[in-house]
Amino acid sequence: MCLSSDIIFVHSSEAKNYIKQFTNAKVYFLHHPIEPINLENKGLDNTPYKFDFLIWGSIEPYKGILEFLQFCNDNKDITSDWRIKIVGLCKSQSYEEDIKSKLSVNIIYENRKIEFDELSKEISASKFVLFPYTSSSVSSSGALMDSLSLGANIIGPSKGAFKDLADEDICIVYEDLNELRNIKERFSGINKSAIQLFVDKHSWDGFATKISGLINSSINEKLKHE
Repeated sequence: MCLSSDIIFVHSSEAKNYIKQFTNAKVYFLHHPIEPINLENKGLDNTPYKFDFLIWGSIEPYKGILEFLQFCNDNKDITSDWRIKIVGLCKSQSYEEDIKSKLSVNIIYENRKIEFDELSKEISASKFVLFPYTSSSVSSSGALMDSLSLGANIIGPSKGAFKDLADEDICIVYEDLNELRNIKERFSGINKSAIQLFVDKHSWDGFATKISGLINSSINEKLKHE
């Protein structure tokens, strides 16, 4: 598909650098669009935290939940007081059984889809939204962008879209799960104004305008050479 394309859009700088090796097409990195929400009305900074880490979204092996739970089990000296909530739909019964086998008294697990209004409340009650993804690359994630639009303090692996958002100072990244302890203890807050500016800048309307402009420029340039 890359070989037959004139223009390619990706949602991470890593994806752009990777794809450019295999195509002569113009490759553009655009952040995944976000539905704008006014964070000033959400009272996120004044809500007592009920959980330290919230993990949400569809539950799949590549999202690293099982590995995170194993880490917690192997490091109970530092994780036993972590308050963790995992909520999301898991369609694999065997994978769910694996997850349940790793749960402890400080971890709440709910196998169900979470609606957006409820998600907003859960994020407000959580110090961090954690994405312990283990896949080799993360171009983007709908759950990531929804969390961002709700003003979450996001933690994720230092790759893909997480790394790009960290460059914008609106996401915290780690190289290894062992870093979570220091992140949790030393965290002083992500700039909500920076998140609001980012959300406003990367709206769906703005995304459509950028896409159409780049496509039209590509078409016009191609016509000049015909």
